[in-house]
Amino acid sequence: MLILWLERQLRRHSKYPKPGTRNPTITLRVADLADPKSIRTRELTPPPILLNQ
Repeated sequence: MLILWLERQLRRHSKYPKPGTRNPTITLRVADLADPKSIRTRELTPPPILLNQ
């Protein structure tokens, strides 16, 4: 059941931006599923080389 919930949460469709507009900004998170009663998430940050692009 947890997997089905996660699958629904991850399904997001996004159209490509029109020329001249900015690309969307996203956040990426990972979930530690070792203990289903205490799921912890952590936000991943981009590597420094990508921060100023």
